[in-house]
Amino acid sequence: MGTINEPSGSTREVAQGTDTHASTTTERRTADRRSLIRNATLAAGGVVAANVALARPAAANDPNDITLSSSKTTAGLTGATTTHVGAGAAFMFQTGNVWSPGSSAYGCAVAGWANLPSKPHGVYGWTGQPGYAVIGYGNASTSTGAMFHGGRANVFLQPSGASPASRSDAHSTGEFIEDSAGNLWVCVGSGSPGRWRKLAGPATAGAYHALTPGRAYDSRLAVPGPQGPIGPGANRTISVAHSRNPSTGAVVTSNFVPAGATAVFINFTIVSTAGGGYLTVNPGGTTSIGASAINWNSTGQVVANGLAVALNASRQLTIVNGSGGRAHFIVDVMGYYL
Repeated sequence: MGTINEPSGSTREVAQGTDTHASTTTERRTADRRSLIRNATLAAGGVVAANVALARPAAANDPNDITLSSSKTTAGLTGATTTHVGAGAAFMFQTGNVWSPGSSAYGCAVAGWANLPSKPHGVYGWTGQPGYAVIGYGNASTSTGAMFHGGRANVFLQPSGASPASRSDAHSTGEFIEDSAGNLWVCVGSGSPGRWRKLAGPATAGAYHALTPGRAYDSRLAVPGPQGPIGPGANRTISVAHSRNPSTGAVVTSNFVPAGATAVFINFTIVSTAGGGYLTVNPGGTTSIGASAINWNSTGQVVANGLAVALNASRQLTIVNGSGGRAHFIVDVMGYYL
């Protein structure tokens, strides 16, 4: 019998003539298995959460207690389980040196948490195949597939590619695309390229916002001016930004039509007409005559017409008289597009 000194100073007897190679090989295989588990964990998450240890004793329901199981219920899957049943994330993969256990408001199986300026993204999904880089699937009748919150924006759709209506590749109902011109599209019918509807874009008017009607301009009042009927061949640029008192012209509601509005729906009225004629209503600064907005054929008429008219960036309209008559006019705003 021989002896081997233990680290504690005690001795252990070893049978003389015993081959210690088998014992060394077993220890080496055990170390290799531990290394394999550790590397698999790194590969799965990219960065292992701080303070997470493999195969270490832990208290019950300790969120740092991780088990990589060998049993499988589905071919090709290796289970990763935890005893953690409290709030926050069961598995946390993070960058940075400030530890966070995850939000208790959104308890989850896996979380990505970033606090490093050079690696600011929590989770990244990528695929080179015709699949989905990231899938959110809410299976319960009360669940939702995905939730997005951001201090700057909820979702960023990166503009790219041509208008989907001009393409020939296959698409499915429910897809969203923002093309390189900044137009947002939704697919409403599967096909190649499918049927598409434009939701928004630089050239669209936007959503209609109905208002309780407000007076924006009356040529019979000195405020806001200019005052007086519009005569033959003349044009006049007015603002529709504010609603005004119908009797005095004083501002009642500032920014009644907000900055950024692209168009307005107005009730356009002419009164105190002289002779016969017509008026054109254009975006502010445009003095050409493409079509008449309202017509009259005699003196003393009162005529009204509902119009949807584009605005310039200053929320202005330009009224043009291309006829030989004259008239006072009134502009009431019924709603705007933004």
